[in-house]
Amino acid sequence: MFMILFSCQNKNHNKNVQFEYVKDMIFDSGFKSGNAQIEFINGREFLCIAEYQKEKKIVLHALDGKESISIGLSRLDLFNERALAFEVFNLDTILVLPYYSNILYCMNQKGDVWKTIDLNPYLEKEGRFELKRSATPFHYNNNALVFSLEYLIDTDVVYDAYSYRKKRNAAPILLKIEDIFKDTLDVQFGLRNLYNHFSDAKHANVEGNNFAFINDQIVFNSAYSDSLYIIDPNHLEIKQKIKISSDYSRIYIDPITNEQQMQNPNLVNQNFTTNGQIRSVKYDSDERVYLVFVSHKPKEVRTSWSVIILDSNFNKIDEYLMDDSKYAHYGLISSKGLLVSNYYETLRDIVAYDKNTYALYDLE
Repeated sequence: MFMILFSCQNKNHNKNVQFEYVKDMIFDSGFKSGNAQIEFINGREFLCIAEYQKEKKIVLHALDGKESISIGLSRLDLFNERALAFEVFNLDTILVLPYYSNILYCMNQKGDVWKTIDLNPYLEKEGRFELKRSATPFHYNNNALVFSLEYLIDTDVVYDAYSYRKKRNAAPILLKIEDIFKDTLDVQFGLRNLYNHFSDAKHANVEGNNFAFINDQIVFNSAYSDSLYIIDPNHLEIKQKIKISSDYSRIYIDPITNEQQMQNPNLVNQNFTTNGQIRSVKYDSDERVYLVFVSHKPKEVRTSWSVIILDSNFNKIDEYLMDDSKYAHYGLISSKGLLVSNYYETLRDIVAYDKNTYALYDLE
């Protein structure tokens, strides 16, 4: 039993946040990839970019511009695994989550696998699940990990979309592990009935798992809701719901029915590409503001998008419409400011396929 607190958004004119372009930052990774995250390693800040298919490596770019480190992932091939997500604790402890197997691989800087952690025995206590990455992959803090879960179809019964979604919507969607390096793990399942807050079993609410770890809390957003859901990381329950509004469009999708999906599976993608939605949430700890990335219902070929800025109490401060001819609706918070992907600006630049370019924006 828990209570959801509803917060209203009012534009806060008492706080002024400037959102200004500073410069482009180019990272010579040897490939172009959207699998990027900021990591602090031995007190230094790195932009970590991974390519899982061809290059099979992670490249760590020091944001002070003095060093790049490459970590190979090809030895996962020996285990018939394909990487889905990674976390860098330090250069001798890189955790890699693959697709499907629910086995966590511990690697060092040379790409050697020095430990495997099979999480299947723990998952089986609650049913059939697959571990997934989130907006923030899975390192919560210290040695604690939080994974999102995908509920799997029961192979012992004939598939029925309504029955499956009813079970899926009610099932836990988060798994927390307090210390991943203990011999016997302490695990906690939580956040049951999440999708029942804004959908039902008659509809196909298909999407990725958008959980971000911010301020010792877990923040969830869905394309099917115009709200942020603040999750208590101790009990893994919703404690607050924040309604988000944009000056430019409605920012949630009406899900299609199970019958519509079965008749035309492409409708799910069409629904995503033709409607506005909340894409991700970031937090600038220096300015103490949340940045909500939202895309809008397309009026032309490209999808327009904006960044909604909220203060620490989730009051709306402002909204900045971005240049969709240059930037993709994807960004990372660093100590230097906000890094926004220059994907469209460099799309036709042949040499750009070996580089990752971001526009640096300053918030002050």
